Amino acid sequence: MPEVNDDMQLRQKIDELQRSVKTLQLESNKLYGERTAIEKSQNALRQELRKLISQSKHARKERDELTAKVKEEKTKRSELSSQIKDKITTVTSLGKESRSAGNLSYLKRAINTINTKIETEVISFEKERALMKQLHVIEKEYAEAKKAAGLLQEKKESSAELSTLKKTADSVHGNIQETAKLSQEKHELVVAASKSTGGAGVAFFY
Repeated sequence: MPEVNDDMQLRQKIDELQRSVKTLQLESNKLYGERTAIEKSQNALRQELRKLISQSKHARKERDELTAKVKEEKTKRSELSSQIKDKITTVTSLGKESRSAGNLSYLKRAINTINTKIETEVISFEKERALMKQLHVIEKEYAEAKKAAGLLQEKKESSAELSTLKKTADSVHGNIQETAKLSQEKHELVVAASKSTGGAGVAFFY
């Protein structure tokens, strides 16, 4: 009888150990599954982090390029503003000087008429002197009118150049606003990416 009891006790212990082994195996499998899930999650997070860092580096590069372009466009706008100011001064000055422009064709006909009269008609010495004096005055007016006409043409050309400069300046100003907006958007992407990664890879961002 004692041997039978010993066998039963041994079998019970074996059964208990087998149950314990199965329980441990189940727990081990569960832990392994959890560990695998954690590792997959960690790998996914690492990939996402690398992706964010890469996107941030690209956005930073684009932001810096856009910022440099804004600076360049502002310099161009400043130069155009200076040219516009100088051109306005030129146009205003030419406008004042060209006001004396008379009727060139009328003055030319008057000169020709007096010359013809002097050369073809028989006139007294006094009348010839008077005509010569009149001719001198008209020729002087003609010379001044011709000079003024040249200034008037120059004024027209300068006014056209001024109009072109203003259009270019408006275009540059529009480019500055558009580029500055894009630069700000890229900067916000960089900041957002930096926050998303908790500051990881900050050296890449700034």
